[in-house]
Amino acid sequence: HLMMFGLLALLFYVDKEKEKRRATALIFFIFVGAMATSVHPMILVYLVAVVVLASCLLFRFAQSDLQSQEQAKVVGYERLNAGSLIAGTLVLIFVFAVPLFALMPRMRSPYVLGRGFDFKGPSFATGFQDEITLDTVGVIRGNNEVALRLKMERSSDRPPYRFRGAAYEFFRENSWLRSNDSRHALAAERGVFYRLADQAPERKMRLWLEPLRSQSLILPLGAVSVEITERIFGDERGVVSFMMPPRSIKEYRVGVGNQPVFLSDTPRFDSGDEPTLDRRDISPRIASLARLVAGDRSTERKARVIESHLMNGYEYSLDLVGTSAENPVDSFLFETRSGHCEYFATAMVMMLRAEGIPARFVTGFVGAEMNPLEDYYVIRHSNAHAWVEAWLPDSGWTTFDPTPEVGRPGGARPSLALMLRQAWDYFEFRWDRYVMAYNSLDQLDLVLRLRRFWRSFGRDSADPSPSEAPVDESSKPTAWGEIPTEQVLPGLVLAALLVLLASIWWRRRRFNATWAYSELRRLASHRDSRIKPSTAPMTVCDRLGGRFPDAAPLVDFLVRMYLEESYSGRVLDGGQTQEARRALGRLRATLRRQPTAL
Repeated sequence: HLMMFGLLALLFYVDKEKEKRRATALIFFIFVGAMATSVHPMILVYLVAVVVLASCLLFRFAQSDLQSQEQAKVVGYERLNAGSLIAGTLVLIFVFAVPLFALMPRMRSPYVLGRGFDFKGPSFATGFQDEITLDTVGVIRGNNEVALRLKMERSSDRPPYRFRGAAYEFFRENSWLRSNDSRHALAAERGVFYRLADQAPERKMRLWLEPLRSQSLILPLGAVSVEITERIFGDERGVVSFMMPPRSIKEYRVGVGNQPVFLSDTPRFDSGDEPTLDRRDISPRIASLARLVAGDRSTERKARVIESHLMNGYEYSLDLVGTSAENPVDSFLFETRSGHCEYFATAMVMMLRAEGIPARFVTGFVGAEMNPLEDYYVIRHSNAHAWVEAWLPDSGWTTFDPTPEVGRPGGARPSLALMLRQAWDYFEFRWDRYVMAYNSLDQLDLVLRLRRFWRSFGRDSADPSPSEAPVDESSKPTAWGEIPTEQVLPGLVLAALLVLLASIWWRRRRFNATWAYSELRRLASHRDSRIKPSTAPMTVCDRLGGRFPDAAPLVDFLVRMYLEESYSGRVLDGGQTQEARRALGRLRATLRRQPTAL
């Protein structure tokens, strides 16, 4: 960009026309490079601005090349203004660039990396790395960037409330760490279908995960199946992850049961190395408080009482974000008695383990925001949350959330700012999905849909052939990157209408006697080699009329209209324009039947 702006400044100091054109050519190529390295949707505004300025510049260059006013009249530049040129240029760009972009061969992954690798500071970090501090989720709460979008396949279904991202067992030096267990690849059916539990899904949804600089695959609690083209892995904590952090939006389909499903292993009570029973950082004060609160109750009642004690006896606050104590959990429980969700979840894990109950620290997202523009839900980084999973003898792994209700993420209240933000999310999602992440699978799906649409013409829909019997789409593997036909066809129809209207408007806008005469000269030069650009109008009339007597009246009429418009300055009215257009059409038909140039 600095190079381009430097060349723009250079234009003001260049006197020779040739040097100006060279500098302009350099600016164009540097602009192409700038476009290739930009990924934000605002690049469209940048593109339109440059196209407008470049069109104006080219228009001025073309005008300066005309050697005389007579040539200008012949070519028609005196009637053509910069606004018409810019409008036509933008229409042509849309007409040619969109199909070219959709069908040009490409690699499976986008050449330019998505915005997920655009580091923006600690507030944009996620809580799913191998190590997080007690401030991580609290910092994320101030980030309104979209992390996940989801759409229920049945509009009557409600989205899940809690989405799991990562789980941690070891608390060391005020940070949570994952254990060093190895991941294992999950077995796929039909290449894209992963069965996570032996349950039938009660509802299904599509999810679009933004790059989070994390390997975690965000899944709702209760997920029993996943359909995704990527290879995915599982671990002992029940966390599902990618091999590498995704570079672009990942689309997948999830089946969800009615009850939470935990994919993790049963705790090994007979092993002193069981990570969910690690007591290394539990202070005597925490152990004494846990014994006092839990009392002599069953395991489940102990967990419920500890959860209630923290939820009702402590206050939620983000004031502690960015500060730390030597022993933050002790400070939270016995001194400040306020903190954010990491403090509540960490304190409950410590108290449960002090009572011999296996527990772990979990991060993910809670709640979703409805976007009415397309009936899908948005989960933002500000929906990040931390909670607890504990092992109960009768229930297995169970979710507990000791954070007070006021501290749990929730939907935003309706407002003008929210509406504008949702409109921008809608546009940004389409940009990321159908521009940045558009790949060869999307192209294949588009071509197949267009082929099916083309073959559907003339087919009797009431009598389908046996080989084309209706198929239950929900039972088939997902065609990833699919663009629904109901979205493709209206777009194609709209594009065709825009092209048609633009061509009609352009023809009506530019047609006049001068343009009709320039078209006459073009036709005449193909039929008589003696007619040159410098040939006078009446000479053109005599030579063309003498060679083609049938066309003489038409040629004479068009030349007279051109001379009248050129020397009197009077523009053709509606009736004369129609007569000139009909005369030019009859002249084309007459000359088409005659032999070409002598």
